[in-house]
Amino acid sequence: MYASGQTGGARSDRLLHQAKLALDDNLRLKIVRYMYFLRFREVPPVRRSIEQLRSIEGARVKKMYILLAKRYGSKWSDRKYEPK
Repeated sequence: MYASGQTGGARSDRLLHQAKLALDDNLRLKIVRYMYFLRFREVPPVRRSIEQLRSIEGARVKKMYILLAKRYGSKWSDRKYEPK
């Protein structure tokens, strides 16, 4: 099964479309704004860069972690990311 491949598996149109979206700053921002809407069910603030939207999202997620920790009686202070 794995050796036979899938019909259309060698097509590159999806990859090329994704690259087009990622490389065009306006299209990329439009996608980021849409993903923000999907996550929070509200329209993101206008005239914000991708970095600013990430910062807003990060603050909202941090607030949610704090609320969930309180609700379930868990101690939480911050996220510790160690790539090793």
